[in-house]
Amino acid sequence: MKQESKRQLALEYYKAKVLSLGRAAEFAGLSKWDFIDFLSENDVPVIDYDEDELVREFETAARMTERLRK
Repeated sequence: MKQESKRQLALEYYKAKVLSLGRAAEFAGLSKWDFIDFLSENDVPVIDYDEDELVREFETAARMTERLRK
């Protein structure tokens, strides 16, 4: 399979959540950082949280920040 075809397929598998970031990068024959760049070039978000997940992440970050200040 040609390299570009593998990259595109890895991108689609990643978007569909069939492959993790690391596995998709490996499948594409790229480092994680290069795959992240490839995703960015193709307007695919690396982090794709829904609204509830995002709220939980911010709440967790706020709790952790508060604990560190004590």
